[in-house]
Amino acid sequence: MRVKYKILDYRPDAEWIAVEFNNPNTRDSDPWIEQFSFPDFSAEKLTDHLMAVASRIAGSWERIPNHPEELGIPLEGTLEIEPELYLPYEPNPQYEEEPEWDEWTQELLPGDITSPTQETIPWVVRDLTPEEQAERLENAAAAWRWDRNNALIASDFIYAPDAPRVGTMEEWTEYRQALRDITKQPNFPKEVDWPKRPDIE
Repeated sequence: MRVKYKILDYRPDAEWIAVEFNNPNTRDSDPWIEQFSFPDFSAEKLTDHLMAVASRIAGSWERIPNHPEELGIPLEGTLEIEPELYLPYEPNPQYEEEPEWDEWTQELLPGDITSPTQETIPWVVRDLTPEEQAERLENAAAAWRWDRNNALIASDFIYAPDAPRVGTMEEWTEYRQALRDITKQPNFPKEVDWPKRPDIE
């Protein structure tokens, strides 16, 4: 079925448009004027929405065969409904695949959502300033030292004369020294190779 349309008025800045629809197959039907808000005035999105509206209007023009002789509902009444926000689109943008980036010299940030009909959210890779890079390394080093100090405290029990112990005193001494030396590892503080406790298989 063909449906003619005529744009009566539109205001992109207000996201508003008024359209008249006509049935070209008959002169008896009155025109149907539809006003609606629409955020995307691109040809693709607007055409899709006009076709959806025209399809609904055309359905009201088509006569249903075998109409009942009496109206099946009262002339007046009250309807209990749940209000539903109507949107001509379904905004549900998904994040794009993360690009490769260096966590020590760069920062990964989500991009902007610039349109209600945007389908994907890009990622933005920002280069850190030298000061920010130094701060990131300092924070990582401080976190590793905190963990190292807790590991040393957790192994202080070996000096108690009656403490149960798995492993020799020499192994524990080497372990504790290796903990102190994590700051001397070549990739510290970006990576830390933790020594193995003597009592863990």
